[in-house]
Amino acid sequence: MEVADALRGTAVQLVAVNFDTPDRVARYAAAFGRGVQFLCDPERELYGRLGIGRASRARVWLHPAVWLAYARILRSGTTFRSAAGDTQQLGGDVVLDTDLTPVWTYRGRGPEDRPAATDVARHALVALSDARRRSS
Repeated sequence: MEVADALRGTAVQLVAVNFDTPDRVARYAAAFGRGVQFLCDPERELYGRLGIGRASRARVWLHPAVWLAYARILRSGTTFRSAAGDTQQLGGDVVLDTDLTPVWTYRGRGPEDRPAATDVARHALVALSDARRRSS
């Protein structure tokens, strides 16, 4: 399940922040589909404010968890795209409340370390429910 699917029909706004160039982010956004707003953060200011750092080369390329993830991808029949941009930049997932205060943050430890879409959706729905409760 995709996060966008789980949150469809709610008042939740999905925003993806990428450190890549605007033209590359636009291509990614077009391939990703609707329902998500894409923003560029080439200076990685937001990444820094949220404590989302970079991994070492060894963590990105040599860690067993990464190779296991690659093996799963290959086994599924998915083909790899060549790596682009900063392969050491870690990802993260953040749920903000209506005041743009982070209420849940997941900071990846490596390229394979991503939370389940259901976890992100669950935290977003809890934040939405809390915001509605506060405003009533």
